[in-house]
Amino acid sequence: MSTTLNTEQLPSIDQSQSKRENKYPVLTLEKALDIINFFKYHGKPEGVSLTEICEFLDMKKSSVHRILNTLLKYNYIEHFPGSKKYRLSWELYYIGNTIPQRRSLSPEICMPIINQLCSKYNESINMSILSNDEAVVIYCAEPSIGVKLSNTIGDRQPLYATAKGKLFLSQKSEKYIFDYYENHKIEKYTVHTITTPEKMLEEISEINELHYAMDREEHFLGITCVSFPIKNFNNEIIATLSCSGITQNINSMMNEGNDLKSDLINACTELSHHMGYFGI
Repeated sequence: MSTTLNTEQLPSIDQSQSKRENKYPVLTLEKALDIINFFKYHGKPEGVSLTEICEFLDMKKSSVHRILNTLLKYNYIEHFPGSKKYRLSWELYYIGNTIPQRRSLSPEICMPIINQLCSKYNESINMSILSNDEAVVIYCAEPSIGVKLSNTIGDRQPLYATAKGKLFLSQKSEKYIFDYYENHKIEKYTVHTITTPEKMLEEISEINELHYAMDREEHFLGITCVSFPIKNFNNEIIATLSCSGITQNINSMMNEGNDLKSDLINACTELSHHMGYFGI
């Protein structure tokens, strides 16, 4: 398959940064942002002086002083008590905290990516979240041809027998894993189902090394699923993006040289960036 997944719906980091290269920059605003970034990277608990800022940024004192006074007026910075030094105030923290409240994995953000993956690979694609110790499908797309797995929104699936579920388990403690197996009915769906906490811990070790999970016919015979994590700004897995299909097809598409793995990684990276995660 030579078609390339189009992820333009969510600008990449490079794209976002290129848009910042305005042809007509507001120089005073740029200087103000440079000063704020100076506080971000070089601020001290006891504050920094006007001279320190000017010397590091190579700016005139008169210009920096005017900008600092403006930032003081808007409460973005404050004087360190009993001195003429400056430090960031809590206002920027309050502003930053509004971002998670207004970011979500909405259908407008997720469905174009899911539909593109489904169309390209003709396999079932779904996104799931963790709820009450189950993986719950929130978005899905089924191929127009080939095998349809009939995933539906709201499907609840066991953590221990699915790729998406094992991803959610991978961020839990060893005690949680043992408690999970003790407190839940563990059904052996197939001969491949992982039915002991010890075996699951071995599986989780592999997942953490690979950064993705696979359900190798553990829920349904003949069906394999690969799932990748979507993370938030706290490095928490908040959702998973999965591709399911006939075992032979999925294994073939996961082999080196095929685009499925890289496309899933790119999609999850875009969605994780949208939710504030910029780690590796």
